[in-house]
Amino acid sequence: MRAINDATKRRLSSIAERTASAWAQYRFRDGWGAGIGSRYIGNVVGANDLPLVPAVTLLDAMVGYSVGKWDFRLNMTNLGDKEYVSWCRGLNQDCGYGNRRNVLLTANFKF
Repeated sequence: MRAINDATKRRLSSIAERTASAWAQYRFRDGWGAGIGSRYIGNVVGANDLPLVPAVTLLDAMVGYSVGKWDFRLNMTNLGDKEYVSWCRGLNQDCGYGNRRNVLLTANFKF
């Protein structure tokens, strides 16, 4: 995605120009599985290109177990519980923090 306004040639506010992610998962023979991933969110700017909010890299992980038609997973995002600013409206205006550590337990049944 181009985070540039074609008319003004300025960066769009609160949108990272560069993002990337990678994820690896391994399934053991006994139904268990584990995964780990990383997300990179590039720097963002507020209105009129100020302030510059720095880029951040976050670590995610998963542990799962499958038996029969059931799949149980424990997903964790922002594993390091990194506190970071994810956007600002403009210089000396309000800013918002990104999501802190989140843990989600799910159970899925396949029909």
